[in-house]
Amino acid sequence: MNEISGRRDPAPFNSLCPRSPARRLQRLFGVLIWAAGLMVWLSDSLVR
Repeated sequence: MNEISGRRDPAPFNSLCPRSPARRLQRLFGVLIWAAGLMVWLSDSLVR
């Protein structure tokens, strides 16, 4: 995975330079869902 070519490539999965607020919002929701899943997994492992 070449980071230099990734920055120049206007691909939708390129989150280093989001040009649209929708893409930024989508990334934010992805991070929130990932964090929520991590919290549930940690709480479940701590309960057991």
